[in-house]
Amino acid sequence: MTVGERETADAAIRIGPEDLLALYEQMEVIRRTEKAAHDLFLAGLVKGTTHLAAGHEAVAVGASAALRPGEPP
Repeated sequence: MTVGERETADAAIRIGPEDLLALYEQMEVIRRTEKAAHDLFLAGLVKGTTHLAAGHEAVAVGASAALRPGEPP
């Protein structure tokens, strides 16, 4: 197997460079959004608490990418 390829019970899934870039971009959006929310919290503009998931973006993006059409998120 090569990078971007994995075996499943059904078949091998191949992910091309464009798809990998799209997944990376989704992770960047999540990180930037959380950072902005945290900055607002530190500035006193958001009440309550915040918890960053920095470094865990791939979990959300990867799990979502693994869903098949029709499966609930």
